[in-house]
Amino acid sequence: MVIPKQGEEMKRRIKPVLIILVTLAIGFALGVLTTGQFIGRQMKKFKERNTEKGFVNYFNQILNTDEEQKKVLNPILKKYGAIYKEATKTYLFTIDSGLNAFEAEVTPHLKQKQIEKLECFKKHRNKFKNGFSPYHRHKGNKKRRKDK
Repeated sequence: MVIPKQGEEMKRRIKPVLIILVTLAIGFALGVLTTGQFIGRQMKKFKERNTEKGFVNYFNQILNTDEEQKKVLNPILKKYGAIYKEATKTYLFTIDSGLNAFEAEVTPHLKQKQIEKLECFKKHRNKFKNGFSPYHRHKGNKKRRKDK
């Protein structure tokens, strides 16, 4: 009977564990990358729909129009695409002005730390005015955890 050395026994036990851990890490990385790509594509489609051209293309794709129908429908789609685009801008402006009014009214009643948190929220909100970045992470949460 051959008695294995202690180091060899340890290597035999560690090898399967390492293989499992590496497999899990690779799977996790692939999942994160795939999800990021999927969400990025979905957000791009959503943002494109807010333009006149995107609106026209979106509904032409949904309705599966032929060339003859496109000649008739595209002017109508452009008209409503412009209305949709304007409504989106108005909607965003209304939200922004409402939040500014809220901030002006609530600030006199807040403590300094609460005002700083409100400023952090405002900075975060302003980052998204020019478009949504799916790869952006809010850094304010780490700050809040440290304060607690």
